[in-house]
Amino acid sequence: MRVLILIFCLFPILASSQSQVNFGKKYTSFKDSIFSYETFREGIYNRIPKEYRGEITDRSLMRYSNNAAQNFSQFLKEGLIYNNWPLASEYLNKILDVLKKSSGLEKKDNIKVYITRDGHPNAFMTPSGAIFITVGMLNEMKYESSLAGVLSHELAHYQLNHNIESFVKEVQGDFEPRIFFSSEKAISKYSIENELDADRLAAQYLIKSGYSSEGLLDAFSLSKRLENKELLIDGYTYKVQESTHPHSEKRISSLKNIISRLENKHGTGKNFIVDNSTLEIIKQESKYEQLNAFLSSYNYQACLESAFKYHVYDLENPTYVYYVMESIRRLCYFNVDQWKEKFIVDKYYEFSEGLGEGSKNRINGGFFDKFRHHLLCLDESDFARIEAKFYWEDESKFETYEQAFQFFFEISKLLDIPECYLSNALSLSFDPSKMNIWLEKYLSYDSIVYKTYAKSLLTGNIFSDLEESTLLVFDNLIGIIKQGPDYVLIKNDRNDTDLKKRVGELSDSNNYLYLNDIKADDLDDYIKFIDADKFSFQGFLLIGNKLKLHELDPDFWMLFKKYGINKIQFINCIYKDKVKGKYTIESYLKVADSKIDDYFNMTTGKKREFSVFVTQLAMDSDDNLTKRYFSTDISFPKEGSGFNELIKELKQGIMILNKTEK
Repeated sequence: MRVLILIFCLFPILASSQSQVNFGKKYTSFKDSIFSYETFREGIYNRIPKEYRGEITDRSLMRYSNNAAQNFSQFLKEGLIYNNWPLASEYLNKILDVLKKSSGLEKKDNIKVYITRDGHPNAFMTPSGAIFITVGMLNEMKYESSLAGVLSHELAHYQLNHNIESFVKEVQGDFEPRIFFSSEKAISKYSIENELDADRLAAQYLIKSGYSSEGLLDAFSLSKRLENKELLIDGYTYKVQESTHPHSEKRISSLKNIISRLENKHGTGKNFIVDNSTLEIIKQESKYEQLNAFLSSYNYQACLESAFKYHVYDLENPTYVYYVMESIRRLCYFNVDQWKEKFIVDKYYEFSEGLGEGSKNRINGGFFDKFRHHLLCLDESDFARIEAKFYWEDESKFETYEQAFQFFFEISKLLDIPECYLSNALSLSFDPSKMNIWLEKYLSYDSIVYKTYAKSLLTGNIFSDLEESTLLVFDNLIGIIKQGPDYVLIKNDRNDTDLKKRVGELSDSNNYLYLNDIKADDLDDYIKFIDADKFSFQGFLLIGNKLKLHELDPDFWMLFKKYGINKIQFINCIYKDKVKGKYTIESYLKVADSKIDDYFNMTTGKKREFSVFVTQLAMDSDDNLTKRYFSTDISFPKEGSGFNELIKELKQGIMILNKTEK
């Protein structure tokens, strides 16, 4: 009762109608024409500066181009890049256009910005000219000039040819270990120097274009906050180690004189040039995208911390309340003991005398004993802007995860957030009578996401409403072909018809899905299958619970229901081979542009090897488990088609998974 009265006092403005949770944008497919990595490869190869063409062989330069283009193409195809967010994409590329003019790169049409579905703050430049920036970075940017600072840094990497230069040095053996210098140290030193060089050139681009240097410093301030948080994750790290990037303080210090000189010449600049309002809209949308990305990738701790951080600035936002509850529920689903652990701080350490000073021990106090800004990647000064200062005032509103979950559930009832009723119901799965009370409440709403699922759960038909059928999903056959010193990667994404046909024969019911086939038609389902496949590979430590997929994530059940199945078996394979040939660009391209079918259909030749990975997700009352069958270094015979051996091994794996013994 005390908690309920408290919440009524803290949330005097109640929602007049039900509040909807923003689950982010649906995935949409790119057109096939964008997927031609051969086109990317040619463009990258042709743009390699002349000074590098005599340093290493043309074949090595083509290998560099092929790997870079193939990685970028795969990034596009796997739905990791937004193509349905025009407001953000156009805004970022307008900022980039401003910077390209000041850097002399305005004619480089290949240089574009793409937003990736990654909740962690990051940005990087690729050899193709594509700059990737994550949704996790977008919502951390204070100004437009902050985004410009990040983009100018990546432009500087491109202008300085750091990517191709590092590749050339690697081929030439510059990073080979020496008597007093390891290869790791050599790479680290080189990378840190590159970052500092890019910082200095980025400052020129930024200030010459009319942006304020405050943006670049704001981006480094974010890096510093992330570094400070890293110090608190384990009990043995007392100083952030420089590996590929210099310390943020070193970067800021090295720029002070340059910035001062540039501002004397070009002026102090502005924080907004393109638009002073669009950024706030994008930052809001990116928060929802980030939370969805964290939750769907099973990064529940990051989801919780981000959702709570956004909540304290926007108390009545239903999406943040939902993600706080759902991330707590899923965290504690894997470890029921965590319900009694202290909210957020249970995994962190602190220094006895201040950040980086004194001894280091597990945090003894609670999250609200003081403003623990480092754990939320905030500045101490941010407290003044927080709407929910009451969390740190007077007595603690809650201390444990269990208390926090209940506290936020009370908030959700005041704000009338239907999806939170389902979260609460699933948290009570150990007590069906209590769970059903909240399922009925959830089903009393019309606009809910998991209506079919909740009805099946309420009526006790969660398993019987699924068909007794197994879907065989062929995800990948990756070919690793060694020619001379080079390893060439071949993936089954070019209509390998023989492979598709033969693997399909493994399904007795013809319930077979060649995963590449649904990319163009339904990328949303494709991503769900990819996530489920990744989940099937993971080994989870469960404390106090038997893994029930439908309780952990209702989306699993929804996928099974849609495809009329109660089991999915995923097939992934790796093929390893060696081929001879002259060390030329032509021989490399012959391998790079070959198909897996070409190798499997060979009837004579040398000994070859492959590995198979068959995993299963099952959803029924008797066998609601993940299972795995891994077999590596299987030899192909010198005579006969490799498909026969592959199918034989896959049948063995599927047979083992289909056994009823636990």
